[in-house]
Formats: sequence, structure tokens, C-alpha cells
Amino acid sequence: MKTKSLKELLLSLIKVEEANCTPSSGWAHYANDMQLKVRRVGPMVWLTGAVRNTTAITCDAYGSNVFNVATIPQGYRPTQAVIVLSQGSGSAVWCGRIYPDGSVRVERYRDVVGAKTPTSLTTGIWFPFSATWMKGGGNT
Repeated sequence: MKTKSLKELLLSLIKVEEANCTPSSGWAHYANDMQLKVRRVGPMVWLTGAVRNTTAITCDAYGSNVFNVATIPQGYRPTQAVIVLSQGSGSAVWCGRIYPDGSVRVERYRDVVGAKTPTSLTTGIWFPFSATWMKGGGNT
């Protein structure tokens, strides 16, 4: 294994790399200025942006649906699942998960008012993401 020099190590800590995530079928970036992206500085990775559904979604009564919304490119993926709780439009909340295979998923979508799970979602719902992890690490 090659050992990095101090200079190489310091440069790797300030180098910023960025990539767009690829939306899954039935999903799109929410807007041009909110594209789902990953940024890496040294070992730290940030996922930011938002996606929207391009087709109506039918939900089950328990909110246990899982939707694959995008894929993170190689080199930015966590080594274990990263879980985030997100606020959507109005009083809607949902669980986001980022997996080591690069899949970005929306789970357990519900309306907080009355803790009600909708039976369907119209097109264009806002699903914002904000997550951070250490490359080679897990939940943070």
C-alpha cells in the first residue's frame, strides 16, 4: 500500500469533487437549482438537493412503501445505510435512506397532521434531501 505524503494528504482534504445523482424511472430533479448532488471534500460526503415524482404514486395504508428515487455515483457511496428524516411540502414527513449500492430511497411518507398516510401522491411532490457521511464510515 502506497503511503501518501503530507502534501498529498493535505491536498486531498481541500479538493472538492462533485457529481449529479441519476434520478430513477418515474423521478426527476425537482428544479435546475435543486438538482440532487453529492459533494466530497476529503473523507466527507454531502448529499443535497431535491427530487419529485413524475407519475402519481399509490401508497399502502401503513406507509411502508419504499421508492427508489435516485442513484449516487461510485466513489461517493456510504459503507452502511445512512438514514435521514425529512420535511416535505406542508406537514408531510418521510424517511430517506442512502444505501452502499448507491440507491437513494424515500420511505414511510406521511402527513403529520393526524399521522395519516395518504393513499396516493399526485405528481410533482417535493422530496428534499440533506445528508452527510464520512467516506468509509456510516451514519453521521
